[in-house]
Amino acid sequence: AAYNHMIKKVNTPYIAFTHADCVVDKNWLKILISSFEDGVVAVGGITKTPKDVNKLQILIGRELEERYHNFPRFVSRLPLMNLCVKTSVAKKISFNENLVVAQETDWGYKLTRIGKMLYNSRAIVWHYHRATLAGFLKQQYNYGKFVPQVYLNKENFGKIKGDHISLPTM
Repeated sequence: AAYNHMIKKVNTPYIAFTHADCVVDKNWLKILISSFEDGVVAVGGITKTPKDVNKLQILIGRELEERYHNFPRFVSRLPLMNLCVKTSVAKKISFNENLVVAQETDWGYKLTRIGKMLYNSRAIVWHYHRATLAGFLKQQYNYGKFVPQVYLNKENFGKIKGDHISLPTM
């Protein structure tokens, strides 16, 4: 609901998203905005793990970063922790307020039905992953609870096979 409210109120050419458990790199926003080209409605970058974290956070980060290194130039979605969207496009769609988690997955798919989403690995956000195993398992459990609502609908059903972020084996 907060995202939808903000999008209605904002009056800038672009909306940049990150999360409270992230630190953006020095030139993050400049890189994102300068990456827009014809047909691109959103640009996002890589999420890396800071050095001052525990072993679990390093392990989680290593697995995620491995996926990021294999992303194509154009992607079907990216996490909100590192994303910049044209405001005019963001105003055409809304976040699904019935989803407690995974709303960014659904929203990303909505964006790429309108235009292209570009991945630029030079736009870096440092993300502090869950610090405890209990916290990580709770997060994954909650994602699992809402996966059917995201993928078992006519708009996203084809994505259930996986994409560049969520592989079919997951």
